[in-house]
Amino acid sequence: MVIAGRRDERARELARNVMVDAGSLNQSTFKHADLIIEAITEDLPSKIKVLKQLEGWAQNEAIIATNTSSLRLDALAQKLRDASRFVGLHFLNPAELTAVVEVIPGSCTSAKVIGSVCEFVVQIGKKPLLLKHDLPGFIWNRIQFAVLRECLHMLREGIADASSIDAAVADGLAPRWMGAGPLATAQLGGLHTFKRVAEELFPRLANDQDVGSSLDDALFTWDSIHLSRITELRRDALTTGRKFTARRAD
Repeated sequence: MVIAGRRDERARELARNVMVDAGSLNQSTFKHADLIIEAITEDLPSKIKVLKQLEGWAQNEAIIATNTSSLRLDALAQKLRDASRFVGLHFLNPAELTAVVEVIPGSCTSAKVIGSVCEFVVQIGKKPLLLKHDLPGFIWNRIQFAVLRECLHMLREGIADASSIDAAVADGLAPRWMGAGPLATAQLGGLHTFKRVAEELFPRLANDQDVGSSLDDALFTWDSIHLSRITELRRDALTTGRKFTARRAD
């Protein structure tokens, strides 16, 4: 899936409605776009092929962005003629509700391109999270999977059941982190105290390298009504999170 947009009122309509299947890409779709965001399946050869196509079809000043959540920017840019206008623009799922977008430079990405995409993110009502350099997983997924690894470890070790572990995050950490993230929370709680706790816990936290069968089977049993309720609760929470993000920006 690729989204093409222009910086005018028409762009808003295009961004909402132009969803192009990778099998039917054609030059006319992209020749007037200022910014093109590639968002096909997370497969390196497939992305490289599409990005090379897009660069050939786009106007010379167009920015080519990828929505990859795990692949290295320089690996994706290896077949591009001009990597200075290539950048990572990682929207978090669900993109219409989450308040932030990760902006990831490759080693050749120009400062002008980085500034332009950060401006674009602000214009669509989100906060850009600018990385200083590329690394696997970026910010969001590195935090998410670090927490997931510890949760799976506690589940495998029989420390608590899945419902209790999830409740510790959803009803404990998440509401507190909504107002102040982990680093701000450490300062609010006292850096000296958090340092002492970290010295005690860091050597004992999970460092599992093998995922194994941890995620092969469902961790919860949901009927359709319960699943719909959980989905609705998450949407409500994300909407509230956007309001908190806006308040912090004021």
